[in-house]
Amino acid sequence: MGEVTEMSRHWRDSLLVDERLRAAAAELSNPKALESLRNAFTTMLHSDSTAAVGIALDYYRSYEAMGRHGYDNPFEDHDDDVVRRARELLGLPPVSPSDEPMAKEFAANHASALDGLMNLAEPEDADLLAQVLRTASTSNVRLGVALAAVCAFEDNATPSEPLIDLLGELAADPSADYHARSAAVSSLGVAESKRAFDALLRVADADDESLCRQAARVIAESAELGVAGFTPTPGKGTSTSPTTKPEV
Repeated sequence: MGEVTEMSRHWRDSLLVDERLRAAAAELSNPKALESLRNAFTTMLHSDSTAAVGIALDYYRSYEAMGRHGYDNPFEDHDDDVVRRARELLGLPPVSPSDEPMAKEFAANHASALDGLMNLAEPEDADLLAQVLRTASTSNVRLGVALAAVCAFEDNATPSEPLIDLLGELAADPSADYHARSAAVSSLGVAESKRAFDALLRVADADDESLCRQAARVIAESAELGVAGFTPTPGKGTSTSPTTKPEV
């Protein structure tokens, strides 16, 4: 049985009891070869264990992030399965560390699922993302929804109004984590909707000066690119004057 070095963001890998899953987790944390790494990933991803699936999705996110350094994701051939399993985890109630000792945080299953969907979400996921965000109580989950929403909004002529509204509330919420609020602003800029434009105008009058400037940039860039809904109509109460704050 291999020794497990905890690498998962949201799960305690070392608490895996099943010998096969524990060996797979050990291979993921310290791979011997590309083929064995891929086999370990699919073993975890196709497991009946919520924690094992979550760990696999965490590793998917980690390898996907390495793409910015020129590395290929060794698991990209399994994108369809990643999306399917991520949706399944999002459809489950949030796990609690008191019930699942492997969970490092409340709603670890949702956080891992959103890691998997971050670059793979589709327009059809918008309602599920809205459902999760509506009841989210952790910064990781709120941030994950905001990041995944970008893909859900892209090339979508009819973006989800409930998701837009919830992201607008998140972006304007002074009690929410800054990174989640900033991600919500960015995702609203992708939604081709007057509703998203109005939500960003509200953020431009929000409490945080940095977010105000970000909202101004997003509005200006989206309008310049001709994103539907982001061209103010004179006399209709959509003045962009709140967005003209200078950079400091």
